[in-house]
This record gives sequence, structure tokens and C-alpha cells, in this order.
Amino acid sequence: MAEDIKSGIGATIGIVLGVPATFDEAGYTALTYAEVGEAISIGAFGGTAEVLTQTPIKSGIIRKVIGSINYGSSAIQFGLFTDAGQTALNDGFDGANKGKMHSVEVSYFDGTKRYYTAIITSYEYQEISSSSFVNGASTLEVNSSIVDVVPV
Repeated sequence: MAEDIKSGIGATIGIVLGVPATFDEAGYTALTYAEVGEAISIGAFGGTAEVLTQTPIKSGIIRKVIGSINYGSSAIQFGLFTDAGQTALNDGFDGANKGKMHSVEVSYFDGTKRYYTAIITSYEYQEISSSSFVNGASTLEVNSSIVDVVPV
């Protein structure tokens, strides 16, 4: 189904420890997500495929096939303060839930949602200056295909 072009204003990102019972709309929507408060940006996420090549000496023409798929990573920036979502990111990086799989929900203002699973591979305090907010950032390494849920 085609989506209209939309603004990022009103978008949110939520996170919860664990994976859904099923990797579809029903499985992901059954989970309760903690919103990452004061999200400033949600980086790109989605898959890219490795391209395998070989060149037969007879033809000299490079043959290509799709190899491994990497669902990438997403960098999240946020205004730093303590809330359940930011705490989950910190705990998932080097706290009690270090290295454990999390489920992620990205919500748009029109009700569209995108879901995936990820591990948290960074939790950083951003540069501080006299003319900036105190911000944090976290990187999510995506481990599943993206499940799109578009309202009808």
C-alpha cells in the first residue's frame, strides 16, 4: 500500500526488552513499549544486501547475486533526562540487560508504525557547549526485517 509523504513531527520511538511471540503485527503490538523521551532524531534503518560477484575467465563478464542481508543500525539522539525509554537504552548497552535483544516501535503522527528487534551497541553523552542542550545518543543494531503497519 502506498504511503503519503509525511513530516517527522509527531514521531516517537519506543523500546522494550525481549522479542515478540511472533514477528508480525500481532506479536509486536502485544508488547508494551517505553517511549524514549525527547527524541530529536531517529536514524535510518532497514536492510541492505551484500553483492557477491565472480568473473568467469571465458566471458569476462562479472556475475552478481545477492548475498547476506544486513538490516543495519539506527542512531537515536535525544534530550538527556531520565525516563523509562532512556533507562532501557542505557541498561541494554552496559547495564542489567547488556547484549539482550529488544523490540523497537517507531510511530508516525498518522498512526503508521514500524517494528524491529535490535541490540543496543552504544549509549553516549553528546558534546556540551554554552549554546547547546545536554543530549544523549544511542545506536541500535537491527536484527530482523522491518514490519510495517499502515493504518487503513
